Amino acid sequence: MEMVQQVSLFEGASEVVSFRIVGLCTPRLMRKGGVVFLQGDVGSHFYLLVSGAVEIEQTHAARGFPDGRTEKLRLIKHTDHSPFFGELALESAGKARSASATVVDDTVL
Repeated sequence: MEMVQQVSLFEGASEVVSFRIVGLCTPRLMRKGGVVFLQGDVGSHFYLLVSGAVEIEQTHAARGFPDGRTEKLRLIKHTDHSPFFGELALESAGKARSASATVVDDTVL
């Protein structure tokens, strides 16, 4: 529950709400190189990073560039202040992901 309360997205949530959020969480172990989601996938989950690291990337084609190059947008580590990603799925469930998320180190989500 402490980790949920430290996420800026849930800042100010009551203890009851934090317990409910924890109850919705399902731990997931992913190995280095594993794909959490791909750009264009329908978003339905939000992820908290318990350990490890995840890289967020976007292809240029999605940004209007025809060359299809991939741009690394950010590296999220479990030691970051608010280690979460995929939060847009909470706001716009059912819409396509705007980027891909790949596991950099063995990771627990």
